[in-house]
Amino acid sequence: DKTTGTEEWYYNLFPKRQLYEPRVPYPLWDNDWDHRKPISTGDANLDREHQRDVRKRGVTKHLILIRHGQYDETDKNDEKRILTALGRHQAEMTGKRLARMIAGVNEKFGPCNVTKIRVSNLTRAKETAD
Repeated sequence: DKTTGTEEWYYNLFPKRQLYEPRVPYPLWDNDWDHRKPISTGDANLDREHQRDVRKRGVTKHLILIRHGQYDETDKNDEKRILTALGRHQAEMTGKRLARMIAGVNEKFGPCNVTKIRVSNLTRAKETAD
């Protein structure tokens, strides 16, 4: 019974022994949250190289969200809500930045493997993606 037993309960819902307690206090991030981090070799540079290799082989996934550029809001019809000159410039600069990311910075930080691109069917989004 919850009320007569000696075990403590969490808000009378479940025993406190079942309460999850994170290894790292909030708001810090636990880099080994899935308990799959390899044991350190003792050499920080070698460990760092190993982590880069793991990321390069595709274990890490990146999701990049891009909002459309500035657009003309004066019309209610979507086909007429096209990018402004500034919006086209924003889209061009975003495209150049993505191209650099995809190409890679150098040998250590090689190309990014893009597998999918999703685009909204709104005119301004399609313009930005083009």
